[in-house]
Amino acid sequence: MMQIGREYHENLTPENVDEILAKLD
Repeated sequence: MMQIGREYHENLTPENVDEILAKLD
């Protein structure tokens, strides 16, 4: 999880955080 989290880190925004968490879930 941390691996893709690192990839997404620069792209994190309040709008897409939920989308990313949904994909990780």
